[in-house]
Amino acid sequence: MKLITSGYFFWIMGFVVGQIYYLIDAPYYGEKRINAFCYGLINLVVMMVGAKIMYVIENFGFVLQNGLGFQGFSLYGAIFIQPLSCYLISLIWKKDIKKVASFVIIPMVLMLAFYRIDCTISGCCGGITIGNFVFPTQITECVFCLLLAGTFIFVMHKKAMLKGQCFVWFFVIYGAFRFVIEFLRVRTNLFWLYLFHIYGRCYLSV
Repeated sequence: MKLITSGYFFWIMGFVVGQIYYLIDAPYYGEKRINAFCYGLINLVVMMVGAKIMYVIENFGFVLQNGLGFQGFSLYGAIFIQPLSCYLISLIWKKDIKKVASFVIIPMVLMLAFYRIDCTISGCCGGITIGNFVFPTQITECVFCLLLAGTFIFVMHKKAMLKGQCFVWFFVIYGAFRFVIEFLRVRTNLFWLYLFHIYGRCYLSV
């Protein structure tokens, strides 16, 4: 049961769904399916490493005292390190990094959505109590990410936005969303929310 309720399990579930997307949509991006599968593996490894690094930074005192276990990582790290994944893929396969960014953003958003299922089951990242009602922040974010992934797929197919636009807008839209929903959570950490906005604006200025 511990494995089923672990974030790693839902990362893998999100990865599987993301890989299915890769394999189905690869021809639209002019990619070979075997390459798309490899992109997904690199994306997963880089995101999990970033999530672990951020967990250590956020909980340095605890890690120093108790050691670094298998459990525990931070979503912020997975998101902030995503450009490194795009860079590695573009470097290894000699691809346009903007096009790579358009291709990898959908699976990343799907992984975030699945991870929030783990939050719901584990009881972390809960919402504030309003009367007898507990605001479902985890489910709200899960649904939001699924809708965002669907929207990105639609605009990339309909508008042919294949030069990294959705990758950039993810940081802006998700950052704004987290800024709002963070006020409905039990524990807030506004520093990271402001960092999201700075991160997104830096991409928009490029």
